[in-house]
Amino acid sequence: MDKTFELNGRTYRWTGNGWVDAKTFLSPPGILQQELNHRFGYLVNKPAPHSKKQHTASQSSDGKGIQKTIGPIIVDFVRRRYDETHDFVHRDEIAQYLLNHPEARTFLQEAYSQTEQKMAFEGYVGNQVDWLSANYGDPSRSEYEHTLEKADMADGKKGYRPK
Repeated sequence: MDKTFELNGRTYRWTGNGWVDAKTFLSPPGILQQELNHRFGYLVNKPAPHSKKQHTASQSSDGKGIQKTIGPIIVDFVRRRYDETHDFVHRDEIAQYLLNHPEARTFLQEAYSQTEQKMAFEGYVGNQVDWLSANYGDPSRSEYEHTLEKADMADGKKGYRPK
């Protein structure tokens, strides 16, 4: 049985472990994964969650979960921006884009509200971009090493471009 399905004009494939965009092979944002599970999960024998009981995840797990939603937004922005500039896209420019992106901002505001809020929201958003950089080379924590190339910028922060 073909395990590809259309949602909102895009094609997604069930890998046996999760959903990926059939064109880019990246995981879709969390909200789309939920919708794909809701609409097509029974067709791919996706097991139902074991329990509705909430559990407390480590901050590291939280970061990985956040990346599942904002990672594809970041990758799309880096690709588009690189097409315009043919240069690395600075970490600060990515953070600003996330602040201006309505869905990313709403999602990150919700995640931020669940923290101790020891820093300003803008700093928190920048830290999410830094989390991507810090976990970039570990395939168990990030899926973007094969998609993005990173480099040190003149100010010591990271920049990204498509591979």
